[in-house]
Amino acid sequence: MKVCIRSCASTYDPVQLITGLMAAVLVFFAVSHVRAHELNNKRIASLKRAVVIVTTYDNHGCPLLQGSGFFIAPDRIVTNLHVISHANEIHIETFARKIFSVQTIIATDVGSDLALLQVKGLRTNDVLQVESATPAEGESIILLSNPQGSHWKVSHGRVGRLWLFDSIGSRLQITADIFPGSSGGPVLNQQGQVVGIAVMRMDSADDLNFAVPAGNLRTLQASASVAGNRDKAIASQPSQLQ
Repeated sequence: MKVCIRSCASTYDPVQLITGLMAAVLVFFAVSHVRAHELNNKRIASLKRAVVIVTTYDNHGCPLLQGSGFFIAPDRIVTNLHVISHANEIHIETFARKIFSVQTIIATDVGSDLALLQVKGLRTNDVLQVESATPAEGESIILLSNPQGSHWKVSHGRVGRLWLFDSIGSRLQITADIFPGSSGGPVLNQQGQVVGIAVMRMDSADDLNFAVPAGNLRTLQASASVAGNRDKAIASQPSQLQ
């Protein structure tokens, strides 16, 4: 019986081999780079600790609305203005299931539908960082929020285009679903930074979901800081009354 053995050496092409190795190395580093920036379950669990449930009450102590919010400073929370606009009292519930009262509404922005709140008797290290750059269309994001019946829910999606509305200004379209109770929840990029704040859902054939761009929040933070410094300066001046 005659056995034919084909030598591998006869098909050896050094150019093809080098090209293939280089391609494999590039793919490896590309995949490693993507994985390094993806939010894993451990990181998401840590980020959840910065998210709170916001519940508002009328002057009779009856619940009005429930929404979401998140810490941007050890004692400061951001939520949507429409969540708290008719409240006589505001409570927040932390991830540790502890309830605190909101001491002061520090600043609001009607057009952006944002409110900055100061919490009484609470300081935390679980604070989210706000991204300054606008996310690119198609970028992966997650929404952390407290829709009714599903607290600290994680919704995955992508960034859509930036819409400009006549009455309310810019809104960032996202594919992550927004439900009642999601308003005020942080929209995070793959580095865990806030790129938007969940604000509304437009019921249509496409079920469009929108967030307030993070740039609007940075503007509100800056205005609150300026106002706080001005108040401190005024308080430090000697009285002119005789």
